[in-house]
Amino acid sequence: MDSKFVSRRLARTNAVRSFFGAALVAVWGFGANAVAQEQQQQQQDKKPAVIESDRVGRVFSLDGGFGFSNGLAQFATVGVLVTPDWAIEGYYEQATTFFFGRSITRALRSKNYWNKTLYTNVGLMHRRVEGENKFLDMLTTAFTGKDTHYQVMFWDIGPEITVGNRWQWSAFYMGCDWVGVYWPLYTSSARITEFEGGSIVDQKNTDELKSDPSARLLRLYLGFTF
Repeated sequence: MDSKFVSRRLARTNAVRSFFGAALVAVWGFGANAVAQEQQQQQQDKKPAVIESDRVGRVFSLDGGFGFSNGLAQFATVGVLVTPDWAIEGYYEQATTFFFGRSITRALRSKNYWNKTLYTNVGLMHRRVEGENKFLDMLTTAFTGKDTHYQVMFWDIGPEITVGNRWQWSAFYMGCDWVGVYWPLYTSSARITEFEGGSIVDQKNTDELKSDPSARLLRLYLGFTF
């Protein structure tokens, strides 16, 4: 075989290889760039709270409001924004109930934002209940004809979860816990004191009283961040 012919064939083969190699590199580079841009866009879409929210640059929050927790409740919250979409909050509440008078609640909870306004609260709650059982008072008085009152005191502890929205304008915000539940896991012994005519006639402790899960509804609040 002619050596010149062989040389020409080898040159053509190398040229074809070089062409396909360059094309492969170009295609791979274009694909890698497209994938990187898509991943960057997905990350931006995934974290709108960080990019768009007025919470960016804020550290502390303070608010107060009212709503329903076994009765009409007033509450206050102090929070620390660890990131623009995650806060740790301390919570204090006073509520008036029909069955057991007044309750005082304290909680430590985590607030997680899932977009610009939607959040969930998950926390550990301690509730102390002390007051007159008005329902039992009315029944006893109606049947005995005596002015009888029962005072009940106990406490319980358990997890809480709520879902809500918060809207922020610069440093100020308004929000609402739409719905939630408090689920007591432990209830202390209850001290029951019976009064008749203003004097104590009986006092005892009982373990028969157990707290049931309770709803937390439409809890409106106003506050500011700094």
